[in-house]
Amino acid sequence: MPFEGSSSGEICGAILHTTPTPVLQVNPQVPAEVEAIINKALEKDREVRYQHASDIEADLQRLTRDNDSWRTVSSALTRPHKRVLKRAALGLGALLLAAGISLRLERNGGAIDSIAVLPFINVAADPKIEYLSDGVTESLTNSLSELPHLTVMSRNAVLRYKGQEIDAQAAGRELKVNAVLIGRIVQRGDALSINVELVDVAKNGHIWGQEYERSPSDLLAIQQEIVREISVKLGRRFTGEGERRLAKRSTTNPEAYQYYLKGRYFTEKFTRDGINKGIDYFHQAIKLDPNYALAYAGLAYVYSDASDDFFLSPQESMPNATTAARKALELDDTLPEAHLEMGIVHYSYDFDWSGAEKELRRSIELDPNYAHAHEFYGWYLILMGRTEHGIDESKRALELDPLSAETGATVGQNFYYAHQYDLAIDTLHKTLDLAPDYWIASMFLGLSYERKGDLSGALTELEQASATSTVPWPSAELGHAAAVSGEKTKSQEILTRLKERSKQSYVSAYNLAEIYIGLGDKEQALASLEQAYEDRSMLLTFLEVDPELDSLHSDPRFMDLVRRIGLPQ
Repeated sequence: MPFEGSSSGEICGAILHTTPTPVLQVNPQVPAEVEAIINKALEKDREVRYQHASDIEADLQRLTRDNDSWRTVSSALTRPHKRVLKRAALGLGALLLAAGISLRLERNGGAIDSIAVLPFINVAADPKIEYLSDGVTESLTNSLSELPHLTVMSRNAVLRYKGQEIDAQAAGRELKVNAVLIGRIVQRGDALSINVELVDVAKNGHIWGQEYERSPSDLLAIQQEIVREISVKLGRRFTGEGERRLAKRSTTNPEAYQYYLKGRYFTEKFTRDGINKGIDYFHQAIKLDPNYALAYAGLAYVYSDASDDFFLSPQESMPNATTAARKALELDDTLPEAHLEMGIVHYSYDFDWSGAEKELRRSIELDPNYAHAHEFYGWYLILMGRTEHGIDESKRALELDPLSAETGATVGQNFYYAHQYDLAIDTLHKTLDLAPDYWIASMFLGLSYERKGDLSGALTELEQASATSTVPWPSAELGHAAAVSGEKTKSQEILTRLKERSKQSYVSAYNLAEIYIGLGDKEQALASLEQAYEDRSMLLTFLEVDPELDSLHSDPRFMDLVRRIGLPQ
């Protein structure tokens, strides 16, 4: 057997990716010409395989004519055996030809060139394995993204279906994909049961399905089998580079993988407790596998996310983010996530603008469909005054991730800082349709209303953002808007609360400056911005584009601060 395995998935994987044992190693008596014929029949590139049954027949006839040892074998065959041999040759040639034709028809006709991995359902609603439903969804999405000529919807785009009883066809139509993968997970004692089905959206038909009953420690192997089965069903295979990137992204330690999934799960809760747990789980994954590049990228992400928005000061969190991002790149410099995190560190903490652009562009080069990289590059370009290019990158992020609330909110923020308020309002309304309680979208919608002169609408949205968030930023923006609206007592109360909060956990002085500007206290605003510089607050990157700071632009102290940060003036 040229390709072997303990399951159909392993055998299909071997057919796609491995080279058979040379025939002469199996039987040294076989003529080299026979090995050449077999190798050509097993060639993975269909353009190099036999194109016609007659080609194989001609080679076999030439072999029996010209090779003494093979002619001896041939003459010893009975006539029925010769007929079988000839039929086998004709059948193989016809099969290869038919396979080539069917692949061409599929790719030129109703090809499946886009897919969404819908959130796996935690059947028993078991909180102990909830992280698995999210983690498996994300891991399969990342792995399938490595298949050539296949568009895969991001994890953020499918989150809206989490916790729902999913209609595969309806979801596929909403996501505008040809196929969807749906799955269910349940743990029974020490066994993990995963049921998956690949559905053709247009036909609402079953393409492939499988149920796996394994130990939780086999989760990585199960996912690899699923990806290989899907690649076979879709007629696509990984490139050599894709295989290498997948191998680098992963770990051979099942327990480390479990910790990585838990780290991602808790980080995405965006709470103080979630951030702490995320950091702890990523560290545990790295302890078990010190070469796990993706775990280092996850650690960089959680540390940079904790900076400014949550409870860690930039000087507490960002050096850790820097170290983790550098280690991830040291282990795997082809990891788009690691380049993105390094780029974010460069512009939000180092104020190294050229270094940031280099990393952000590299992230996009490695994965042109990486929506996060496009949205952050758009953010960077707008900060640099390259507004038109920044808007284009932001729109590209929306094209890639049209149903992601996180992408929509960040892109809406980009449009706001580009002073494209109508575009921001439209984008943020669509984002809130997807996620009504997403505070970032509500906050920037309120800020955009304020710029348009709708102070009532601004206060409504900022109240909503402040009520649904545990971070200080939306409260500060509410304080600013209240002051501008004439509610100075309310603004002062918010300012006092944030000052008290800063005694317990980090509050960016930039947020305090925004309230002082609303109250008309220019001196305190400038002093707060100077403190934000000492803290290396990420929010300082908005100095030149934040419309709330327009009244400070002519002050030499403000101009000096912009110069020190390195922003274009």
